[in-house]
Amino acid sequence: MIRRIAGLDCLRVTALVLVVVFHALVLMDRASWTQFGSISMGTFGVLLFMAISGALIGGDSRDPIEWIIARLKKIY
Repeated sequence: MIRRIAGLDCLRVTALVLVVVFHALVLMDRASWTQFGSISMGTFGVLLFMAISGALIGGDSRDPIEWIIARLKKIY
């Protein structure tokens, strides 16, 4: 089992907040506020979250099938 890294947890929360704020602004008809250059805060949040999650999954030493089973048990 991999120990938790608080800094990465904070980055994942930041990514989730970016996505939630993006959706809230779009619902309030303020989509233009979500753009930073050619990327939206929602897109950046999703990319950040996926990159961190992928890195954490990739660093796990378990067999992929074992990881999937453990993950499904945890979700269930």
